[in-house]
Amino acid sequence: MTDTPAGSMNKAWSQWNAGNVSGAEAELRAIIAEQPDHVEALTLLALCRSARKDKDEAKDLIDTALGYDSEYDFAWRSRGYILDTDDKAYADAEEAYLRAVELMPVDPYNHLALASFYDRRNNFAKAEPAYIRALELDPDNVSALTDYASYLVDRGRAGDAAVLVERAGQIAPDNADLALLMGDIAFRKGRLEEARERALWVLSQDAENRQALTLLTKVKARKNPFMGIWLYWAMFMGRFSGKQQLGIILGLWLLWQVFARTLLPGMSPTMQSVLSWGWLGFVLMTWVGPYIFARMVQSELKDVTIRDDY
Repeated sequence: MTDTPAGSMNKAWSQWNAGNVSGAEAELRAIIAEQPDHVEALTLLALCRSARKDKDEAKDLIDTALGYDSEYDFAWRSRGYILDTDDKAYADAEEAYLRAVELMPVDPYNHLALASFYDRRNNFAKAEPAYIRALELDPDNVSALTDYASYLVDRGRAGDAAVLVERAGQIAPDNADLALLMGDIAFRKGRLEEARERALWVLSQDAENRQALTLLTKVKARKNPFMGIWLYWAMFMGRFSGKQQLGIILGLWLLWQVFARTLLPGMSPTMQSVLSWGWLGFVLMTWVGPYIFARMVQSELKDVTIRDDY
């Protein structure tokens, strides 16, 4: 017996949520073959193509969906997701997210998507109100709880985050995102073994989880003196917006220039060498640290077989 479009759509969503992009695509293309103006199918298929790195087809599909229904908030939100990875499309992505919120302001996922967008762009002044609004609409939304808690942790507000983490843990104790967040908090507090165990638990459920591999790599890197210092620096800088980070770096450079011209010449040659080499080491750490860490993550990924439909 042939499934109805609604039944096929449910199957497609199940496949998508399970991470089976190919299976979802097969269901969606079958729906669209019979009903070319099925906006939900076109939208989800656009997300599938985006997940498969086919941005051109993804954009074409989402534009087709919006051509059939320009007031479908999920299509606008999905358009934001698709454009989000292109820095040149910042304004268009922001417009898409805002349009989704305008069309369906009571959907917490629209506000959550907008919050995550601003968070990734270091626009914290706009990100936090959107996170808060998402939770006001759905206080038990685990995605909103974990994403906002993660935001707070990155801003150095672990105490505020703990309340959200506790609530999320009561609702979904086996949630992988929550486990990773708790692992990240443990890592920041120096509880490396706990962080490692949480990363390994997530990997036992999904051996391809990049966030878990990254956390595991951070635990390993912390044991390296050089990388440990860089990780502290990276976590500190992560609390600030892009403009604030630039201000901190320029401020440190100016302080060093003033110090090098006024106080350093009056010190002993040995102390001058120590401080000069220390400054050079700091500069090299900020340049080389991210590259070394990325290589460590890639090394972990070599041991993982990525699914064809990932």
